[in-house]
Amino acid sequence: MASGVDTPFGVIEILYHFDFFQLPQVVSLRVRVDKNDLSVVSLAPAVKGAEWIEREIAELFGVEFTGHPDMRHLILPDDWPKGNYPLRRDQ
Repeated sequence: MASGVDTPFGVIEILYHFDFFQLPQVVSLRVRVDKNDLSVVSLAPAVKGAEWIEREIAELFGVEFTGHPDMRHLILPDDWPKGNYPLRRDQ
């Protein structure tokens, strides 16, 4: 599970949440991506479950996940205007 947040501080935050079934714990990883360089290494090659949520965050916030195996559109139509990100504060 993961979520994206467009903060008022010039960064997009991505919060990855990992649930360990053997332990009664959830570990969260917070990644801050500067809006001037919206590129971050994808977790999808190592964590298969990250594929869909990274595609969603890419579409809705404009974050580029380098090394992601499949960056096709997930929820927006294929003809959605490039550079238009519905969940960005500055759009």
